[in-house]
Amino acid sequence: MLSRNKNLRYKNCVVFCIIYKDGQIRRCSMKNILDRPQVLFLIICTFWSLLFAFFNPPFQAPDEPEHLYKIYGMSQGSWSFKKLTQPIYENGEYIGTVTKSGNIFPNGLIDASLVTYDLHFSPYKKTSFQETREIAKIKLQKETQYFMNYGVPAYTPISYMPSVIFVWLLSLFNATPFVILMVARLCSLFTYLIFGYYAIKITPIKKWLFLIFALMPMCLYEASACSTDALIMGASLLFTAYTLNLAYNEKIEKITFKHNLVFLLLASIIAICKFTYMPLVFLYLIIPNKKFTSAELKLKNFVLYTIFTCALSVLVIAQHLYFSRDCQFGSDAFSSKDLFLNAILHPIDYFIKVILSTFENFYGYLSGFIGIFGWLDAKLPEIVVFIYFGLLILTAVQNNEIETVKISLKDKLIFFLISTVSYFLVLSSCYLVFGETIYGVLLGVQGRYFIPFALVALLMFSPKKGIGYGNVFKIISLVVVNFVLFVSLLTIICRFYIL
Repeated sequence: MLSRNKNLRYKNCVVFCIIYKDGQIRRCSMKNILDRPQVLFLIICTFWSLLFAFFNPPFQAPDEPEHLYKIYGMSQGSWSFKKLTQPIYENGEYIGTVTKSGNIFPNGLIDASLVTYDLHFSPYKKTSFQETREIAKIKLQKETQYFMNYGVPAYTPISYMPSVIFVWLLSLFNATPFVILMVARLCSLFTYLIFGYYAIKITPIKKWLFLIFALMPMCLYEASACSTDALIMGASLLFTAYTLNLAYNEKIEKITFKHNLVFLLLASIIAICKFTYMPLVFLYLIIPNKKFTSAELKLKNFVLYTIFTCALSVLVIAQHLYFSRDCQFGSDAFSSKDLFLNAILHPIDYFIKVILSTFENFYGYLSGFIGIFGWLDAKLPEIVVFIYFGLLILTAVQNNEIETVKISLKDKLIFFLISTVSYFLVLSSCYLVFGETIYGVLLGVQGRYFIPFALVALLMFSPKKGIGYGNVFKIISLVVVNFVLFVSLLTIICRFYIL
């Protein structure tokens, strides 16, 4: 039972009395709640993410059908994919063959994913809860299977944990494709909740920056969808927080074998899932030399960890290139090999393309970073995007915690290096896959791709002397966050259900 006691006060904060079954009365003030941002994260993230998962129609998150195909294929033992070579005819005449990547799936899984296919990139087309109920009735139909074409997967089963395990269990009981999809969504949400909770809990600095960042509409939307984003966003949050803890927690006087092992494990997960975020391993350099037996040992560890994570990334890329050979993907108007050679041989021209793309698509990147839903066709109002971005900046430059450790210029330079290299890797990977426009603007870049390293970039804004806003700022921040998430939910509802 929860009751408000007007006679009790705690440091000028309203005090609530919680009466337990054993008859004991314990006080819980608003200040206590604000001092535990990890608990606030669990509550807010769970509430809004579940609403996102419920109102977002099946298979309407970015690439959600393909992600579920890959998860289901991996759960059945096919860790890569299959190829299908078909003849090509033009005006009734045979002109050659084309090889497509994909896999063989139960008929029901394919049918369920195609019911709302016409909604993709079509903001004026709507669906209904009745259509969702029809999708929920579709059986798995293992007895009838067909080949379904999709893009070559550049992911390993690690990227889809724990969804692969639960989808395998559900397939044993012939669960419907709708149930499989929703459980995969819940697995993503559970993964993000666990990583986000511990990231906020263990970071010795900027807890509220972690909280506001982890509650971004785009983060919660992807966390409630079937994809790899929940794992990579959560892992990068936890990895950043863990390294900050090693560097700035004064209680950790020496870096032990266990510390190094956890660091390497988290870095390996990131390198395996997305090579573009492998530069996060450079965070090891912010750990003070005094926490090692010698500066040479720190340098040795850093070199070994960098080589190891690079090797993991190269192995994943090599596997992807090996399996995807002869497969058609994207446009035939360009060759990834030619684009790569052009960037290497003309680095200044390529650098200009990156700068041009940044300025040309700045708001598009920012909007996709804060929140674009559906198949990139449900956008938040521009004012809402800038409000949340402004809140992130304000949170980065303030100091709500009593912090004795200040971020040095050297550490900020490391943060800048990580952010810059990761940014170039993200744009370059999209460039090699999607090419560029005739004006030199790189294609295929989405703002959500910057989320895993953006928190590191925000740490650069931390001033030498923190600006304390106090509990009032915390309360206002929570109001703004929930308001923006409410607007996000309305945006999803209007996009898919309201004419």
